[in-house]
Parts: sequence; C-alpha cells; structure tokens
Amino acid sequence: MTTNELKFVGRKTELTKIHEHIRDCRQCLISIHGQGGVGKTYMLREILACYSDDSQYLCFPIVDFSQSKTRTLYWIMNFVVEHAENFS
Repeated sequence: MTTNELKFVGRKTELTKIHEHIRDCRQCLISIHGQGGVGKTYMLREILACYSDDSQYLCFPIVDFSQSKTRTLYWIMNFVVEHAENFS
C-alpha cells in the first residue's frame, strides 16, 4: 500500500488546529514533534499538500532536526533568504 492510498485517521482535531493557526497568523512556524512512528511526517505531508502550491505561503520541505542543529538552522536560514524575494 502506498502513502497516497493510506487514509489519514484520528488526527482531524490536530489538523484543524494547525489550519486555524495558519489562517489566523500572519507569520508562523509550525513544529511537530513526538515519538517515532506516530505519524508526524504524514501529518506534515498533509499540511504541505494544502499550502505548498499557494504563493501566499512559504513552505519548508520537511526538516529532520535529529541532525546537527547548527547545520539544520543554517539550512533553514539559507532557505528563507533564497525565497524571501517572493514575499517582499
């Protein structure tokens, strides 16, 4: 079974809260954390699918913070700088 065939079950409340936060917030960063295997990446994919094609939003690819925090923060800063001109 592929990821696209799986149903996203049991996270409607969380997704609704995230969508409300995005709608109500001019600038926000959403971070999802938790134990492995609970569906964090799948939830992020659902969120990205809703907003990544909308030019009003700057959506990061999924970032794995288990790597070096310095390297990850450097990558995020570069990503923002590279895409900032689209939001000026």
